[in-house]
Amino acid sequence: ALPIVYIVFQRLPGRGLAFAKPAGLLVIGYLFWLALSLHILPNRPGSIVWVALPIALISLWIVKNHRWKMLDFAQKNTGYIIAIEVVYFFGLLIAAHIRSFLPDIGGTEKPMDFLFLNAASRSRYYTPDDPWLSGFGVSYYYFGYVINAMIGKLAAVPTSVAFNLAVASTAALAATTA
Repeated sequence: ALPIVYIVFQRLPGRGLAFAKPAGLLVIGYLFWLALSLHILPNRPGSIVWVALPIALISLWIVKNHRWKMLDFAQKNTGYIIAIEVVYFFGLLIAAHIRSFLPDIGGTEKPMDFLFLNAASRSRYYTPDDPWLSGFGVSYYYFGYVINAMIGKLAAVPTSVAFNLAVASTAALAATTA
């Protein structure tokens, strides 16, 4: 989504590059949710690839048509681009390190969050199956769980690992965009 963000936020001094990761997750997550909600695709890793393909093609088209402007911007703003990646890397590293001291999914609302993450990860189509009311769909806002379940499914990690990585990556994305 980096080339798309580069065009959409072209009036900003940094061209919105700090928003590229969350924007990519948001757009691909929305397309994934839409495809599963309309029963076009099932909840599988291959479906994620299919919904990401149009974003990749649009990005390639933008790079083809704006590559010289993009390269010029990258050369003039190398420090800014590196700073974005450094903030994300250390944000992820610090958040994952802190989370590693207490990785269990217990206390406060973590069990419920884990429940919804599992529902979003395991349901064949959306609305995810409600884990509390068999035979019904979740009547709760669950889009954030869809995005994190999508990432965990694509990375082929168990939902317990995806849960802890979601906590760390959310903190890193927040630090980067801030």
